[in-house]
Amino acid sequence: MNPAPPHFISSKLKIEWAHHHVKRIEAVLQRFLETDFCKIHVEQDAKTGRNLLKFDSLASTPPEISLLIGDIVHNLRTSLDYVTTHFVGKDNHRVAFPIGKKREDLVPSHNFRAVQEAAPELAAHILDVIQPYERGDFRLWEIAQLDNFDKHKLLIPIVSIQSISGIDAEDEHGNRLTNCSASVHAGGELRMIMSGTTFKITSHGKPTATILFPEGATFENEPVVPTLAQLCQFCAKAILSLEALCFGQVADPNAGKP
Repeated sequence: MNPAPPHFISSKLKIEWAHHHVKRIEAVLQRFLETDFCKIHVEQDAKTGRNLLKFDSLASTPPEISLLIGDIVHNLRTSLDYVTTHFVGKDNHRVAFPIGKKREDLVPSHNFRAVQEAAPELAAHILDVIQPYERGDFRLWEIAQLDNFDKHKLLIPIVSIQSISGIDAEDEHGNRLTNCSASVHAGGELRMIMSGTTFKITSHGKPTATILFPEGATFENEPVVPTLAQLCQFCAKAILSLEALCFGQVADPNAGKP
């Protein structure tokens, strides 16, 4: 097996850059949550006469978040390709790090056979230890799926609101509710104790919210920021494992964070 570049520095730089983008998403999200992205209104239930809080409008997440998600998953995918390129040859641009939905799909693939021919030990390690197929230990198939999704369209996360605090309301008789809180339940229903009289919202309060992967995407309905941070860690651990193979060291799969 050819000597590997010291510590796979290029791969690690890509992972570190991906992790930097995760921090940027956190900052963009925090600024977004401080805006008036969420509006509510009071609506009376015709059957029960009970006052209900309803979402009036909910702004979309800033486009920068979608762009950063794409950059993150592409950097992680590229960090793996750098390892393959070293062993297969930089002139063979069509060989990427082998990834497949199932183990049996991976073995006959062009990418895996190219690695196997150039570095049999590496190919065996990829197949048995790295497990770059669905639900493998390092979730590399899932990273590749997100990267493929982003190649065709922006991955636009959805906003999930857990609660709203600091709501002020006033009824038709001038009675006021101040600094109230409403929790969000299944189906997006807001729950807050209100009387049967007509109320109007005078302050929409501040929501607590997170962003989730959208329907149809890998990690559907999972929180974006912690999931991406975890994928950075998984990818870093995979690179450490490959590095340990190449340098004859014993890999610690729980070591190394970007």
